[in-house]
Amino acid sequence: MRRIKRLLSVVSAGIISVSSLFVLAPIVHAAGNVCTWVSGTDFSTSTWTGAGCGSGPTSADAIVLDITGLGANTTINNDIVGLDLTAITSTGTNPSGFGFTLTGNDLTVNGDISGGINLLTLNLNLSIGTPTTINGGVSFDSSKTLTLASDLTINGQLYADGVVAGTGNIVVASNGYITLSGINTFTGSITAQSNGVVVVYPSGLGNSANPVTISTGGQLQTCNYNGATLANPLTLGGNGPGGYGAVITSGSCGMGAGGSSGPDSSANVTVSGNITLTANTKFYPTGLLKFTGTTASGSFTSTLDSGLPGTLELAYGTNNTTTPNGVYKSQELTTTLTTNTPATPYNVIYNNILVINATVGAVDVYSGVLKGTGTVGALTVSGGKVAPGLSPGILNSGNVTFTGGSFDAEIGGTTPGSGHDQLNVTGTVDLGSATTLNITHWSSFRPALNNTFTIINNDGADAITGAFQGLAQGATVTVDGVVYTISYTGGTGNDVVLTATDVSNATTPSAPNTGFSLIKSNPLVTLLGTLLAAIGFGLLARCQLSKNN
Repeated sequence: MRRIKRLLSVVSAGIISVSSLFVLAPIVHAAGNVCTWVSGTDFSTSTWTGAGCGSGPTSADAIVLDITGLGANTTINNDIVGLDLTAITSTGTNPSGFGFTLTGNDLTVNGDISGGINLLTLNLNLSIGTPTTINGGVSFDSSKTLTLASDLTINGQLYADGVVAGTGNIVVASNGYITLSGINTFTGSITAQSNGVVVVYPSGLGNSANPVTISTGGQLQTCNYNGATLANPLTLGGNGPGGYGAVITSGSCGMGAGGSSGPDSSANVTVSGNITLTANTKFYPTGLLKFTGTTASGSFTSTLDSGLPGTLELAYGTNNTTTPNGVYKSQELTTTLTTNTPATPYNVIYNNILVINATVGAVDVYSGVLKGTGTVGALTVSGGKVAPGLSPGILNSGNVTFTGGSFDAEIGGTTPGSGHDQLNVTGTVDLGSATTLNITHWSSFRPALNNTFTIINNDGADAITGAFQGLAQGATVTVDGVVYTISYTGGTGNDVVLTATDVSNATTPSAPNTGFSLIKSNPLVTLLGTLLAAIGFGLLARCQLSKNN
């Protein structure tokens, strides 16, 4: 009897085990076919290669889209309802940059999505059912919804222009990149790891309670906030550039805003969420980046990178960092170029000084200061300062176009380079009408009557067009009582030359302070000097008497 009961128990257990397989079968995604697209416009009628793919992919299949040989961007319509794929892979190379767009019915993916070299554009509603990794480049259309029922890892680039919904977490892995520009509703966390970049537009971070962690040199870039508030709790740390931790930028998009002509007042971002610092943190504001969270945990520094136009304001309710609440400005950044790179262009932006002591390509001066004794290609100046030399010196250039900013020249002698600054131009010179001429005397120099100074040496016979602001041909400018007359047809007939036409009211250069003026003006110093002299004479006399005895 006991043996029969044991046998029945074994049989019953076996029946239950087998039955459970049938019950669980619908939710287990078994490996299906791998279907490679060949041609066609619809999933169901396109030509596919791969076993079992003759009528198009079915649920549990993976699809492969080979961009090799594409002569144009290709759209494939998902005309299959309820399709559940295990992977989407775009492979191959296409020198013309053509890729695939998937459109049509909603699609579920329970596996990885790889965009290959070219962007794979998803113009349909997409659901992530199991942990998924995006490799390569994938773009998600702005009119569609990406639903995260599980975690999403970005190992390549994801441009999420549509709505991101669901409860899954987003992890931006090493060197990954994500742009979140939709009005998102997801409720998961966001983490940027080693060199991972999160570019976020207002509402891009989803629910305001979603925690955001920027670590291991990751970056959080805010785009088009323009006065909006970022309310998410932030954890900032890691080992980022220059030994600092997380990097947060503000502006119209990353570091682009305000860099050209100065602070961008529209690039103001307020971070109202609580902050936890796990390492020294460097910020990159281009406008005003203001922190107003209730607490700032972690005894680490908050600093600004040099050469930025923006302002960092710390206004935490409870400030536990080693950087007190207050307003902080970026330090000026000086970059000196000494290696010849004639094909490399450069920009000079706000709060930056670019010193060129080599041969480089075209230079655009938007703000900041351009100096040096090297050679630049075409020089375009819309703001900032061009100050040739290194007190003084000659800066060489190709074609020159001024539409703003200033030209600053030091005068300390009649010889170009060693005596005064000069811009030596090979090409055309257009001074426009909005550029200011600033003249200063260097090393206490004052010119003699009719001394001339060629501040722009224009090669060839081409005439200079335009004039410095308010200084027409023959106009005068007065510096330290010296009256200079300007000519745009001086020198060899097409140079900018200043002539000292009146020195009668020139101020006397300050003489070096030898110390006598200090004694003369301070009776206490005079008295002290007298006493020291008396003591000195007394000691000298005593020594002399001792010697005679």
